[in-house]
Amino acid sequence: MLMAKTIFNFQRLPSDFNPIYPFGDTTLLTGQTYRWREHSLEYSSDTRKVFTYKIKASGGEYYNGERIGIGGTVSYRVQPYGNFSVTWDYNDIRLPGVYGSAKILLLSPRLDLTLSRKVFLTSFFQYNDRFNNVNFNSRFQWRFRPASDFFIVYAENYIPSTLGTKNRSLVLKFTYWFNL
Repeated sequence: MLMAKTIFNFQRLPSDFNPIYPFGDTTLLTGQTYRWREHSLEYSSDTRKVFTYKIKASGGEYYNGERIGIGGTVSYRVQPYGNFSVTWDYNDIRLPGVYGSAKILLLSPRLDLTLSRKVFLTSFFQYNDRFNNVNFNSRFQWRFRPASDFFIVYAENYIPSTLGTKNRSLVLKFTYWFNL
């Protein structure tokens, strides 16, 4: 399927913001408004097939500058056991003068496994070359009743060159459907 679209964006900044480096000095100030257009062209293969892919090219204005991007997803499904996919996204952002520019690459492999009719495991990595960061996230899900689940989620961020952990977390979540 081929799809072309134009998006008209409006943004009034609720706080100071830097679209190139969100953790650095702010360049766009609270209350400023921005309007921009973004055009994209996307092609998706037949999602009923075992092997699927999607590719997208986009470009246009971005805040007070320009952005060009390309990305895609490649996916392989093994019924009924799971799915493996890799998503990538590349953006070239160019803002005028002191605002700066950046080329950003994100890579995200993902694995979804169905271990039984009630037990699932989803894991993914995300590599961000802009901040030299790798994020790992793994979620175990047990559906013990319809709409009632127990989750265990492990997440970790680290720097790939040193394998030094920035932060990690272990979260347990329990949901239960009350039918009154």
